Amino acid sequence: MQRNTSGKREYLLSSRVWQLMARSLAKQTERRALAQQFLRDELADGPKRVSDVEDAPRRPLQTLEQARGDLHVVTSRANTGGAQAVQWSLPG
Repeated sequence: MQRNTSGKREYLLSSRVWQLMARSLAKQTERRALAQQFLRDELADGPKRVSDVEDAPRRPLQTLEQARGDLHVVTSRANTGGAQAVQWSLPG
């Protein structure tokens, strides 16, 4: 008599996939939290030019954009020395 172990293999594979997905999600969440803290620190003293903020971190811009949305960062234009500059600031 032959044992059917395909169900067990499928379960183990499925379990491994879920573990990998959970690990990936945890890393994404950690990166996003770090990006949020970075923005809080960078913008704590007032508005900063977007180009300066984006150049400072060595993290993916997508993560920075997600953190910006999470924190409801305000985007505005400022006239700095005759040139229009886009800047970010914390709300409130």
